[in-house]
Amino acid sequence: AAQAQSDVNVGEHAGNAGDLVRKQIQLQEELVAKQEEAKECRAAREQLENFGEQLAELKQKANERFGALQDAEEKLYDAQEDLMDLEDDLQKEEAARAQALELLKEKTGKFE
Repeated sequence: AAQAQSDVNVGEHAGNAGDLVRKQIQLQEELVAKQEEAKECRAAREQLENFGEQLAELKQKANERFGALQDAEEKLYDAQEDLMDLEDDLQKEEAARAQALELLKEKTGKFE
């Protein structure tokens, strides 16, 4: 009777130990998988951070180029204004020259 009881108890504990070993193996496999996922996440985060740095550099360069473009446009506008002023001055000078020639013709009779 004692042996029978011992056999029953051993079977119970042996079954429980086997279940525990299987559970431990399963948990270890899950741990390895989760550690691998965490490693992949860290690598992805690093790539995103690097990408963010690249974007920041590109944004800075774009801002610098935009600033240079604005400066160039402003200089072009100023040059166009100066050109229009020069054209106006030239027209006035041509009108004054024509008037002076006309006056000279009247006074001297030359330039006909």
